[in-house]
Amino acid sequence: MNQKDVFLKRLKKSKPYITFLLIFTLIIFLAYLSPEKDLSIAKGNILDLNDNWQVSTDKISTDSSTSGHVELPYTIENVGYDQVFKVEKTLDEAFPDGMSLRIRASMQDVSVIAKNRIIYQSERTREGRLVFPEVSMWHLVELPDSMAGEVLTIEYKTKINTFLGVVNPIYYGEKEALIYDIVHKNITGLGVAVTMLITGVLAIIASIILSRIGDYRLLYLGLFSISASIWMMSEMRVLQLVTGNRFILGGISYLMLPLFTIALVRYLGIVVLEKYRWYTQIIVRLFFVLLFLSIVLQMTGRVPFIAITTITLILIGSVILGTLAVMSYESFVLKNKKSSLYLMHLSVLIVTGFLEIGVFFSKEFDLLNLYSKLGFGAFMAFQFIESIKYFNNLLVLKNESKLLEKMAYTDILTGGDNRAAFERDLDELLNRALGNTFRLALLDINNLKNINDTFGHSEGDLVIKRTYDAIQMAFSELGKCYRLGGDEFACLMEDVDPVKYNSAVAQLDRLLGKIEQELSYNFSIAIGHGVFSYIDHETNVDFGAFFHKVDLAMYEQKRAAKGQNKQIENQIS
Repeated sequence: MNQKDVFLKRLKKSKPYITFLLIFTLIIFLAYLSPEKDLSIAKGNILDLNDNWQVSTDKISTDSSTSGHVELPYTIENVGYDQVFKVEKTLDEAFPDGMSLRIRASMQDVSVIAKNRIIYQSERTREGRLVFPEVSMWHLVELPDSMAGEVLTIEYKTKINTFLGVVNPIYYGEKEALIYDIVHKNITGLGVAVTMLITGVLAIIASIILSRIGDYRLLYLGLFSISASIWMMSEMRVLQLVTGNRFILGGISYLMLPLFTIALVRYLGIVVLEKYRWYTQIIVRLFFVLLFLSIVLQMTGRVPFIAITTITLILIGSVILGTLAVMSYESFVLKNKKSSLYLMHLSVLIVTGFLEIGVFFSKEFDLLNLYSKLGFGAFMAFQFIESIKYFNNLLVLKNESKLLEKMAYTDILTGGDNRAAFERDLDELLNRALGNTFRLALLDINNLKNINDTFGHSEGDLVIKRTYDAIQMAFSELGKCYRLGGDEFACLMEDVDPVKYNSAVAQLDRLLGKIEQELSYNFSIAIGHGVFSYIDHETNVDFGAFFHKVDLAMYEQKRAAKGQNKQIENQIS
């Protein structure tokens, strides 16, 4: 096969993928050409309210670190634990009616004061023995009309040291537009996250379907994809659009970090780190301990999730470095091609992972998830492509194995089961539980040698094939039939009912009679049979002796049939 033929063959196999890719490319291109790109329901201007704020605490009227007004985001210095700090602003004379505020509170209680009264207050409930996590969340606050020229005050309070004095940017506009803006700003990341979530679910479903293979790479790849997508959606600050559950909003992001690390290490342990099982097991156990320990510490109020995340990220960084070292050794020293391929795939994830860790420790939380959507998206695309190739090759090998197995147990002339299949099924019957019985029938074509000598071997082969077809048709409802070789056949029947057996023999007699009418010579077969019980096997009655007895009964018929013109005589025991 020349290169052109190889290329055309590959192109033919890729035709469905290319077709769908072209369709989606066309859709995207036409969307780009569309003259109207903003026909959404949630239209409206989103304006920032971030300049000319005065900042203070409940003990100090003006922040000593600044003179006059500040621009948000801003961090007020010297704010104490659980101390109220606030920002204040006089709205413009042209401030419109019907507006809402969008406030991002970083694990803080929030109160909004307008026209000398509290118009909105969000303070968490801290009752009960279990201490649920603090939540960074959105607050949408409807402002009263006639706010032009009025003073707007926003008070904050938190028990989390990281967010003492932190005031995030504030926006105003119509409520629907404010919500839409959250989604719109994260549309690329949401697309990646939702795609990963769907593909993760499909991967787990596929792993269940293929569970008999015993390969769990799709399971762990799916779990990694799902947990990473949930982490991404949480860090994009969009989970609040689908749930208001405090534990989910405040804890899911931190819990997904050890979970997707466990899933990824398990996956790599299957596909590329098989020799380093001890290494992957240590990591998995360590992160399981960390996961449950973080839950216990948070729910007992000892250490919040965000504080434990520092340890989690340090450990993740260590795992990245350790895995990088192992795979580099395999790739560059041992020249492991598979390791080199996966190291290339992991490189994007490694780089973006360190960038995310750097963002967290620099406390630039608004930048979290900025890089990971690229890393996760590229890595998952590579892995699913590799998994498809792997399972495609596996299915090809499996089909080839099935074909070879079928050929090993198939008689070429008749197309039915052969002696190897007979011995396989016989062993299975003999190894079954107490009380099992089965009937063995042995059959032989009379005078096949004379047919071959007189009419040729092709005629003899035709007789063998038609005889097997008749035997199969007569006995198939009672059991399985085999060609043992030459002119010999056998049937194994778990249904030992003598009435049914005699009926099958009578049907065989009629079928053979029809065959003989089409032939120019006499044609018959001999048959012997018997019922073997597992009780006989337990009492040391040898199956070989039983088989010999049935064989003798068949040959006794064969001798009696010599020179006679009849289809079949059956000896019923």
